[in-house]
Amino acid sequence: MQYFKRFYLNNSVMDYHPKDIYLICVYLTCKTEELRIPITDFLSNIKNSSNLDQTADILLSYELLLIEKLNFQLVIHTAYRPFEGLIIDLKTHYLRDNVNDADRLRLTGYEFLDKTLLTDVYFLFPPSQIALTALLFASIKTVVDIDEYVLKYIYGSLESVQMLKIKETIRLIANLVTAPAKFKKSEVKQIVEKLDKCYNVDNDPRSDEYKKKRVEQFQTLTDYEARHLVNI
Repeated sequence: MQYFKRFYLNNSVMDYHPKDIYLICVYLTCKTEELRIPITDFLSNIKNSSNLDQTADILLSYELLLIEKLNFQLVIHTAYRPFEGLIIDLKTHYLRDNVNDADRLRLTGYEFLDKTLLTDVYFLFPPSQIALTALLFASIKTVVDIDEYVLKYIYGSLESVQMLKIKETIRLIANLVTAPAKFKKSEVKQIVEKLDKCYNVDNDPRSDEYKKKRVEQFQTLTDYEARHLVNI
């Protein structure tokens, strides 16, 4: 999801259709997470997928493009690791005798973190603050009192102004993540239908325009290589 969002920070859905980009984002994620799976096996797990060979060629043609548009920065820093660190620290200093409470906080916190992936919070806040928000959100949902731990080990070394800023940040993150969806499926369907009629087919490997452009690019490259060899 982060690859998908980052791609469209600098590119338009009018130029690159989301139905292709989201698939190659997932496939590239499998690679970066060292989950090795052939592209045909990957596509066979997708509902309503047809003509696997053609779809595979299309997606693979986007792979290098996606990596380039991500500025070759494929590492994603999410809040899961710092959140796990908070849980371990909490168990060490505060919930040593209440392991079940820590496990409940972990499960509820992970549910919160899963929702963050569908929002823009990672473009706005560092993972450590998102992790802290997940912990505090989980404590409210599970009714596990960790106020003493937070005051002593999280806020303890902060000045009052810094504490207020952190609390405001936590409030903003929680509001972004828990805000209800603002779109309807019927509206999305209408938007997709409009997009299918007006997006740039020059970037669609299925189109004749794209194939013609690729032939021209290849011919230009071939002519350049030929001239270069003659000069040598």
